[in-house]
Amino acid sequence: MARREGGLTQVARPRLKIGTSGALFTTRRGNYWRARTWFRDYDGKRRLVEATGRTKGIASQRLRNRLAERQGAEGSGEISSNTTINALFDIWLEEIGRGDRTRQRIMTYHGVYLRHG
Repeated sequence: MARREGGLTQVARPRLKIGTSGALFTTRRGNYWRARTWFRDYDGKRRLVEATGRTKGIASQRLRNRLAERQGAEGSGEISSNTTINALFDIWLEEIGRGDRTRQRIMTYHGVYLRHG
């Protein structure tokens, strides 16, 4: 999508894919360095991730470690970026089955899913 502004054409950046990060930026903040980047979490939200260190290299490495931890968080649950809609629906049905919904209500949800899924 291009947008024209003051004689310049601006093109929107492509959205980060789930579980990925953008460019890493470092800045000096007094007597320490700060490394920052955006990360698209598994819930689809983009979050700023940062780390600090007394050198640029230390701050960057700490940030890369944090990103690796975030990327590894995907495998900690049942749902990942590779989870199918059918599997998500089964997980959701199981979850609401433990709640206060009646069996009839759950069967209604299941019927709607079968008709439209």
